[in-house]
Amino acid sequence: MAIEYIAGEMEVRGVYKSFGHGKEALEDVSFRLERGKCTVLCGPSGCGKTTLINLLAGYIVPDRGEILLDGEPVTGPSWDRLVVFQESALFPWMNLWDNTMFGPIVQGRDGKEAEEMARYLIDKVGLTGFEKKFPYQLSGGMQRRAELIRALINKPKVMLMDEPFRGLDAMTRELMQEYFIKLYEETRMTVLFITAELEEAIYLGDIAYFMTVRPGTIKKRMEINLPRPRTYRVMVTTEYQELESIAIKVVDEEAVKAFHLLRVKAGLEPAPKKKVE
Repeated sequence: MAIEYIAGEMEVRGVYKSFGHGKEALEDVSFRLERGKCTVLCGPSGCGKTTLINLLAGYIVPDRGEILLDGEPVTGPSWDRLVVFQESALFPWMNLWDNTMFGPIVQGRDGKEAEEMARYLIDKVGLTGFEKKFPYQLSGGMQRRAELIRALINKPKVMLMDEPFRGLDAMTRELMQEYFIKLYEETRMTVLFITAELEEAIYLGDIAYFMTVRPGTIKKRMEINLPRPRTYRVMVTTEYQELESIAIKVVDEEAVKAFHLLRVKAGLEPAPKKKVE
């Protein structure tokens, strides 16, 4: 069965967010999630990537600026924007089938249609036969696949993914990337995918944004004009390697700054002197 998604478009305009004096997380962040595109967001640890996801999801509100979905202000959580977190959010007391069906049931959707979609998605990610298994009976990779289909079955306008494959071993991570690409290219939903891995960012994305150290802001936007459908073969092409080279330079500059700031905070280096006007 073909699943039709209504892809949304989001805009972040001049967003600031802090968590008390001296704890500025984001500063004047502006960017756009284009309709039907996979946008990746990269930056050093602590630059505010997860804070940004929480703002887009509506879990927290900006101090200044605005966030729009299809031109309307985001004022709180909604089924239109769903998050796949770093850690599993599967309900441990529910089996795979019940976890998958939870969203449609809560929304009061047609049961037969939702069940057909659930069976299709479960088969699509290779979990047929595991419907009655509970999360603790599934491997890490299986849990990640279950997270994906539990979000997809709700047909969000925007999928927000906060380093969803973090912590997986290399082989499982590659497998998850393949599953994600196939699902994305079939649905063409709007995605924001946060990752600290540059290879993953360029392999998965259509557009990449790179953030500065805290307080985070957008440093660079990069188009990833690699052909789709996309496979691992793209990673040995000259085009991919050129994009990776640019990305490494941008991220390395911010990583050096982040390391210096950590040493300053620990008292191992003096703080930079402020310029006297």
